[in-house]
Amino acid sequence: MKKFLIALATLLAVCNAQAQDSLKIGSEEPQMEDVLTLLDAMDIYIYRFNAEEFLKHKYNVSFFVDEYMDGVKKERTNTLHMGANIQSVKIYPQEQWDAARKEHGLGPDEDDFVRIKTISIIVRKNSDTTAMATFASPDAGRMGVSLEQYPAGPDSVYFYSSRPFTLEAVPDTGAVEIPLVLYGSGWYDERYNIVRFCGESRIDPQLKADILKNLPHYYILGVTFTPKEEK
Repeated sequence: MKKFLIALATLLAVCNAQAQDSLKIGSEEPQMEDVLTLLDAMDIYIYRFNAEEFLKHKYNVSFFVDEYMDGVKKERTNTLHMGANIQSVKIYPQEQWDAARKEHGLGPDEDDFVRIKTISIIVRKNSDTTAMATFASPDAGRMGVSLEQYPAGPDSVYFYSSRPFTLEAVPDTGAVEIPLVLYGSGWYDERYNIVRFCGESRIDPQLKADILKNLPHYYILGVTFTPKEEK
């Protein structure tokens, strides 16, 4: 019996030592970072911006798309008008004013409601030669434009990616134009015989980022706030 107990104690000690010396990886639920990684792998890029500070004034909001080829601006390919950031119930027939106030949570003597407080830009590959850029705001709708792509390298590879811009404060006077997202082609690296898209993780609004010296083709997607003229 004594020998049995000694053997059992020895066995437990060995098992315990083995357990202490082993490693095990645990599982976790996927996080938002994983979702963004998946979207990136699918050539889908999503950006969201808070424009709440611009509710200090009434603006007409529009989106723009500028195209650059070899570092030279070709043209403003698109201007998309989203409308006012702050709207009045008085745009409706008078008999609908009370219903509009109720819908937007306004008091009986309040006329203005918030229409554009957040902005989303989504860029996704549409085909081998085009991408689709969608501009959206929850209470104002959405609109999209097609972006033409160009191949790079001797094998004519279509490889586009995106970068957000650094967001800087702008003067609280007059119209302001803010670049938000860069979407551009990778460039051919002759040394390693690959098409790459490497460089700064954010682009400065002054367009001095080194990555821009290498991109053969890119678009800048942004927003313009123009003071609304009161009638």
